[in-house]
Amino acid sequence: MKYAKLFLRKHTAKGDFFWVIRIAEIVLVMLDGDNFAGWLRWGLFWDEHPFMNLLYLLEPYRGKGLGRQLVSDWERRMKAEGHGVVMTSTQANECAQFFYRRLGYEDVGAFALPGDLLELILQKALQSPKTQRPSSLLKGRRLCVLEY
Repeated sequence: MKYAKLFLRKHTAKGDFFWVIRIAEIVLVMLDGDNFAGWLRWGLFWDEHPFMNLLYLLEPYRGKGLGRQLVSDWERRMKAEGHGVVMTSTQANECAQFFYRRLGYEDVGAFALPGDLLELILQKALQSPKTQRPSSLLKGRRLCVLEY
């Protein structure tokens, strides 16, 4: 878990991670054996719609379909909880927008705060769980939800 601690130091202010957990955002962590591979963090937009706040994989795990699998697993969990739509956002200058569109996310809006870049809002209507097939990419890997 040393990678998880390094990631947390780099991508959250000191103490923010546990504060985020306490305000009802959840983290789905991908492990490769006992090694931290990445995570997906989400909360609820308008206290109703699952909203992916962060998707991150360590460099050695990128480009192998694991991000797609992590998002797919999260979507299945959200569908199982009764949600019909999931959302995320990305800045207009980031490549992530193309990744999300390939996964079926559609642009539904955008905004820009003074001095910031345009933030794209994307959403996806969830398919029936019967039409989503589990991926073989998780072979030897596991996903777990952090609960505090």
